[in-house]
Amino acid sequence: MNSKTLTVKEVNRNIFRMMIPITLEGLLQTTAGFISSAMIGRLDKIALSSQLLGVRISMIIWALCRGLSMGASVLVSQAFGAKKYDQMREIIWQLLLSSFLFTLTLSAITTIFAPQLIGVLSDRPEIISNGSLYLRIAIWGMPFFGLMIVSNAVLQSMSNARVPMMLTTGMNIINIIAGYTLIFGNFGFPRLGIIGAALGTMTAYTLSGIFAVTYLVRKNGVLEGYFRFKMVKLKKDLLKKIYGLGIPASFESVSWSVASVLLSFILLKMGDTVYAAHNLGVTAESVSYTPAFGFSIVSAAFIGQSLGSKNPENARLYFKQTIKSSIILTSFSVFILLVFPAFIMSLLTDKADVIEYGVIYLILMALVQIPQNLTGVIFGALRGAGFVKTTMFVATSGLWGVRVVSCFIAYYFFDASIIAIWIIMDLDLVYRFLLSLYFFKKRRIYDQKALV
Repeated sequence: MNSKTLTVKEVNRNIFRMMIPITLEGLLQTTAGFISSAMIGRLDKIALSSQLLGVRISMIIWALCRGLSMGASVLVSQAFGAKKYDQMREIIWQLLLSSFLFTLTLSAITTIFAPQLIGVLSDRPEIISNGSLYLRIAIWGMPFFGLMIVSNAVLQSMSNARVPMMLTTGMNIINIIAGYTLIFGNFGFPRLGIIGAALGTMTAYTLSGIFAVTYLVRKNGVLEGYFRFKMVKLKKDLLKKIYGLGIPASFESVSWSVASVLLSFILLKMGDTVYAAHNLGVTAESVSYTPAFGFSIVSAAFIGQSLGSKNPENARLYFKQTIKSSIILTSFSVFILLVFPAFIMSLLTDKADVIEYGVIYLILMALVQIPQNLTGVIFGALRGAGFVKTTMFVATSGLWGVRVVSCFIAYYFFDASIIAIWIIMDLDLVYRFLLSLYFFKKRRIYDQKALV
C-alpha cells in the first residue's frame, strides 16, 4: 500500500513532533543521571566505584533488551506503515513476554554470581563487597526495566514519543526521590548509602515497567486483551523472525556493554580518580549524544514506516532532513562542551582532581560529537530498512578492532596515560562514521522491500 508523498514541511513537522518529547526525555534523563551521580559522588570514591561497576554489569541486561527492542522495532515500524495492525500487535506481545522471561532468568544468575562478576573487574575487597551488595539488589528491577525499554521502543516505532517521555520521566523522578531519601537518610528513613541507591533504582525500574505494560494493555491500548488471553503463549515462528533481527542488534548493544566493562578494568588500574572522572564525564557528555540518539530513533521509525508503506521518496526525505537537524543540534552541544566543561563537571562532583581530568575528557569528546551523532542517524536508517547485521558489524569492528584492542595495547605495552586512551576512543568514533557512510551508500536502502 503506497502512502502519499510528503512535503519538506510535513516531514520536518513529523520529525520534530517526535524529537521534542524524545529530546525532553533525554535531557530529563541526563539531569536525573547528573543528580544520581552527584548523590553517590558525595559519599566517597569507594562507593562511587562500587556503584559504577554494579551499573556496568547490570547494563549488560539492559543492552540485551535494548538490542532486542531495536530489532523488533524494524518489524513494528514497517507493519505500522503498512497498516498491518494485527501482525504488529502480535510482534509486540511476543517480544514483551519472551524478553521478560529471559531477563528474569539473567537476574537470578547475576544475583548468584555477583561477587565473581565484580571480581573480574576489581581485586579490591571493599569494592567487590560493596559492588556485589548494590548489584544483588538493583538487578531485580531489570526485568521490569526491560519491559519499559521494549514498550518505549515499539511506541516510538509508531511515532508515539510522548508516552515514552512520560514513562521515563516518572521513573527518574521516583529514582531521585527514593535515592535522596534512602542514600542520605532523609524524611525519617535510615541512612543506607549505596544500599539506598540500589533500592531506589530497583523501585524506580519496577514501577516503570508495570506502568508501561499497563498503558499497552489498557482499554483502547495497543495490546488490549492480550494480558488476559495470551499471557503464556509463545509463537516459535514469529519469535524466530523477531529474534532474527533482534539478536544482531542485541549483540551490537551487548558488545558495547561488555567492552565498557573491560575498559573499566583499565580505568580502575589507573586509580579511583581517573575512573570517577571518566564515568562522570560520560554522564556530562550525554548532554550531546542523548538528543542525537533521538534522531537515530526518528530515522529508524520513519524510514521503516516509509518502506512499509512502499514509499521510498518519503524515506529519502526523512533521512535528509534528519541529518540536517542532527548537525544543527550537535553543533550547539559541541559549543557547550567546549566552553563550559569545568562548570558541567562541577555539577557532578566537588573533587578538584576529578574535575580536572573530566574537563580534558569533555574537550576531547566534543571534537568528535558530529561524526558520532551522524553515525547514529545512519545506523537508524540502516536498521529501519532491516540491515541490523550491517550496523552490528560496523559497531563491533570499531569497538573491538579499534577501541578495546588499541586501549589494551596502549596501556599494557606502552604504559599509556588516560589521555591517550581517550584519543583512541575518538579514533574509534571517526572510524565508525566513515564505515557506516560507506555501507549506507552500498546497501541502497530505498530499494529494499518491507519485511512484513
